[in-house]
Amino acid sequence: MITLHPDSYYPIREDLYGALERYLNNGIMPGSFLTAVLQNNLCEAIGRADHMNQPNLHNIVGYIYNHLPSNSWGSPEKVKEYLDQLSTRDTADNG
Repeated sequence: MITLHPDSYYPIREDLYGALERYLNNGIMPGSFLTAVLQNNLCEAIGRADHMNQPNLHNIVGYIYNHLPSNSWGSPEKVKEYLDQLSTRDTADNG
């Protein structure tokens, strides 16, 4: 299980930790803004960011870059592959 912790250099909102942990551990996709960030879709991320996330996009990206496994973000394909790996792992654990 991956547990995320605050980072004083790249502070992000508390609710984003939970969304990222649910994605990393359970394969639950976050909202459209954070999904766009994970998929490295800058235009979509900026377009979907609310008034709190837009000025903090640098910190959110920095946090993901420094704290999430590199195979869990970076493109739509990498996100899909990560989810597929989680699904396969969960099936093997429960099988």
